[in-house]
Amino acid sequence: MAKIEQWLAKLVVIAEQAGLDVVRQANGKPTKLRWATASTYRGIPLDKTADLVERAFGEYQALYQMGSSIAHSMSWMLDDNAHVAADGSSAVLYHSDPYAHGAAAITAIAAAESVVRDFGRYMGFDPEHALVPYRRRREALDTLINEYAVGRLGAVGHM
Repeated sequence: MAKIEQWLAKLVVIAEQAGLDVVRQANGKPTKLRWATASTYRGIPLDKTADLVERAFGEYQALYQMGSSIAHSMSWMLDDNAHVAADGSSAVLYHSDPYAHGAAAITAIAAAESVVRDFGRYMGFDPEHALVPYRRRREALDTLINEYAVGRLGAVGHM
């Protein structure tokens, strides 16, 4: 809990440096933010991560599971790809996992799409044209990962 309080304290300092007014409860806990020129305060969202990801990336069905699996140290995502060499040397061997790299790339592309979409709308522009290359890359990568999965599962007799 102390780390969360430290993080929140840093966030409040950044908000104040950015020109936001911070409203606090009697115990000093920040509860609302307001632009100095705005007439109303907005509450600090305390939504669950799963809900935030769903709102931002709802069209990407597995994005939360991919990120969450790393955050919660799920072996199926971490997969212990690094191994100490068997010859007794101090070398660490690493084998590439197309699923992990693909998941990371799809997540990065999805985040970039979200930033481009939201920034375009914020600036008053329709971002759809700018999003086309991101979608093409993400869809192509998704197709390749699925083809790889079908081939890999078929090769080991699971399909």
